[in-house]
Amino acid sequence: DRLGDWLLSQSEHPLNPEQRRTLERFCAGLARLPFASPDPALRGAYHKVLSRQVRRLPAAAASPQRVFGEGGMDRFPVRENGLRFELSFAEGYSVGLFLDQRENRRRFLANHVARDFPLFPNGPADAEVLNTFAYTCGFSVCATLAGARVTSLDLSKKYLEWGRRNFALNDLDPAAHDSIYGDAFDWLRRLAKKGRAFDVVIL
Repeated sequence: DRLGDWLLSQSEHPLNPEQRRTLERFCAGLARLPFASPDPALRGAYHKVLSRQVRRLPAAAASPQRVFGEGGMDRFPVRENGLRFELSFAEGYSVGLFLDQRENRRRFLANHVARDFPLFPNGPADAEVLNTFAYTCGFSVCATLAGARVTSLDLSKKYLEWGRRNFALNDLDPAAHDSIYGDAFDWLRRLAKKGRAFDVVIL
């Protein structure tokens, strides 16, 4: 994956010397390809070892490790679908955005799931969205920019704060939307008792 000025590779085992050299050659070749960015140069590469025991590892051991080039900043911005998100190689197993969900995030921006299948049948303006397991609120940012009002729910105060920074990176006011710290299953029961209804629920 290319994350801003850095590459991130992943495998079940640490890189051996030949794999490191291959990654460095790949990085050099990638820098010569035409990108939309006026400066396609890459500053370095990181590698993450995939582990089934990740919850038992300290953050430093679970975090991606620098292979070559410059070390990434503690926090750095990337651009996806015209939006800005903050990532980090120093926060543990995940860098702050699940890239396999990029197309699903775009669906909120485009209000399009498939032909004759809008995400918001009545349009996103004033729609209510509940983003459970919100993590760093990537979906929340997209839904907000589409025009919806969003409630972000997560068990981690740290990641909800990260989400607020993602709102700010896109000139959005996080205070205009609800942010709930707590267990998603417990809060789903609470919201049901309160009679809260949502146009879209993200699980």
